[in-house]
Amino acid sequence: MRDKHKRKQRIFWVLLLAALVWYGSLTGSGRSGGGTYNVQAATTNVVARFWNTNGRPVYNQLRIKTTAGKRIKLPSVPSVKGYQNLGWSTRKNATKITYKAGQTITLKKNLSLYAVRKKVGTYTVAFYNSNGSSSTAFAKLKTTVTKNDYLTLPSVPAKSGYEVLGWSTSKNASRANYAVGKKIRIKKSQRLYAVYKKNATVTLCKNNGAVYKTISVRSGTSYKLPSVSNASGYTFMGWDYQPGKCVAPRYEAGESITVNGNVKLYAVVFNRSAEEELSSSDLLASSGWRMGNGSTSRGYNHIIFVGDSRTVRMQLTLQRQFGTDSNVLQDIDFVCQEGQGLSWLKETGMNSILSKAQAYYSVQRPTAVIFNLGVNDPGQMYNYVTYLKQIAGELQKKNCKLFFMSVNPVNSKVIQVRGFNKLRTEEVVRKFNTVVSAGLNGTYTYIDTYSYLLNTGFGTNRGAGGVDVTVDDGLHYTTKTYKRIFKYCLDYLSEH
Repeated sequence: MRDKHKRKQRIFWVLLLAALVWYGSLTGSGRSGGGTYNVQAATTNVVARFWNTNGRPVYNQLRIKTTAGKRIKLPSVPSVKGYQNLGWSTRKNATKITYKAGQTITLKKNLSLYAVRKKVGTYTVAFYNSNGSSSTAFAKLKTTVTKNDYLTLPSVPAKSGYEVLGWSTSKNASRANYAVGKKIRIKKSQRLYAVYKKNATVTLCKNNGAVYKTISVRSGTSYKLPSVSNASGYTFMGWDYQPGKCVAPRYEAGESITVNGNVKLYAVVFNRSAEEELSSSDLLASSGWRMGNGSTSRGYNHIIFVGDSRTVRMQLTLQRQFGTDSNVLQDIDFVCQEGQGLSWLKETGMNSILSKAQAYYSVQRPTAVIFNLGVNDPGQMYNYVTYLKQIAGELQKKNCKLFFMSVNPVNSKVIQVRGFNKLRTEEVVRKFNTVVSAGLNGTYTYIDTYSYLLNTGFGTNRGAGGVDVTVDDGLHYTTKTYKRIFKYCLDYLSEH
């Protein structure tokens, strides 16, 4: 019986020892071989709480919870208007601080700290219109500020036709003492007055001087001049300081002007009835391109016009008015397609050009190839430069002389009304021409029909079959204008 009891005791101690070894392996606190085990103390969390002076309310947003023995940085004391913040105390309603705001302390146990403040009073800051008058907008800005504290100045109420400059300590000031948003120390009760500067006025007038619209513009800033829809029978050309002009505007739509004072501009409007109607005799008189000028040009064997719908409609105009076999179009070919651009040129157009260049190849006189693409894809301006330079060598081997005709003027206002691609703006077209003419310089000769049309006038029309219709689209041209573009190119080749 006694042996049985001893056996139970031995089993008990063996099991206890095994349990201790197993626990040590789990906690990592056992020490192998020695039979000694360390017991870790539990982690203690402590909290610092922050209260108003009298213990109400508690500032829960400032509460700090951490491990006992850690160092913490005490927060700023929340502001109370009319009181100066001194710091924190371990006692309620204290007049002296235990700790300063921002001080670093070791938090060993739970801690309650109370705001310590000193009553100093307030100053009043009132805001008024520039002449000293008030309104609801200004009255709402009135505020009280703890003495010697800082105030961030509010926005000045807007005033139509005026630029806000800031706040002044005196009435009717032309310069501001303080900018909106500036922090200033308030050392006394005071009044602040709005400071405004009258905006400059841009007055846009019709061609006859009647006011079209007025725009208030902050002095020293820029203003982008708008496009205006074409009146029936007329073409809006741009803006000028001189009334009554019909061509050669000082500014085009989309150009920005710097406004330093009041500006008055007049619409430049071209009367399409004044545009010359060219006859076959007029065009045949421009046949000097065949012979050249005897110095810089020996003449050309053939001309190939390459383009989009504008080139298509120029061709249709010439064919309809002068016949497909007329002398006007002798030795002149067209490689063009409606609505196309760079992709078409790469995939289809170039093969046609090469085929025609080979067919008209002459050692004595070159073939003139005139490209006029880009109005459908002006965003491809840099890619046009790359590709056109890439194909130049192949065409030159076939004795081709290369030209690039400018993308010609548009009216973006009419284009938008008709629902066409809104990217075709006057500004974008000008940039396209600048980039392409500079990029191709030395390889292609630039034919600037854009400036020619701007300085002599032109008409736009939706007609697609070589006949004008009653609809203006701001993108394509009248038959009169197409013939003038064609003649300009022929005359240009005579000299180049």
